Amino acid sequence: MLALDLARACDVARPAEVIRVQLQAVEKVLASHPGLCEQVPQVVAAVRHSAEPFARTFG
Repeated sequence: MLALDLARACDVARPAEVIRVQLQAVEKVLASHPGLCEQVPQVVAAVRHSAEPFARTFG
């Protein structure tokens, strides 16, 4: 049900685009913090993995 909850929370018409923009925002924020910038690839990969059911269902 995570994908359905995410869909409701985001109220998305174009989920793939929204996920892409959200990932860009996460990357930008993490990259701007010296202690977190090394974690960007792992965090983005984890978010992408978590968003896959949402993208498959609504993308």
